[in-house]
Amino acid sequence: MKLKYIIILFVLLSCKKEQETSSAPNTSSANFSAKINGTLTQFFTGSTSAELYVVNGDTAHRSFYISGFSTNARLTVSIQDTIYSAFFPLTVYDSIQHGAEITYSIPPFTSIQYHAIEAYVQLQTTDLFNRKMSGLFHGVLVSSSLEDTLVISDGAFNDIHYSAFLK
Repeated sequence: MKLKYIIILFVLLSCKKEQETSSAPNTSSANFSAKINGTLTQFFTGSTSAELYVVNGDTAHRSFYISGFSTNARLTVSIQDTIYSAFFPLTVYDSIQHGAEITYSIPPFTSIQYHAIEAYVQLQTTDLFNRKMSGLFHGVLVSSSLEDTLVISDGAFNDIHYSAFLK
């Protein structure tokens, strides 16, 4: 009789352990990189690497931001549109006028900033259940304070986990 209870307890503990490990987001495959004026740069995103805001006010809109840091800069890629939904279909945001935005900042982040004059963001995969997105991006950015231009090419974000905020 005791053996029967021990076997049942073992099975229950095994199932519980399996559920705990599968519910945590797997960020080991997350990647956020781009070439900045031809030099490949890896950006580190941390645990909350992206945020999705869906706001239903006078005009519904949603925004998705990915922000990452290298050793000497911060890169943010974002998309925005006027749909009240947490689901992003696989689509292309092919210009600033159509919701694509890229910014690049050098510390201190408030003083030297580059903003896109051309931007392209393509969503390649979305996983609503696990809250992960992957896609490609590129653009041309300018800094009015430095009178300088950056070319962002071969940008990619893979399996970026995001937090969702519905308002």
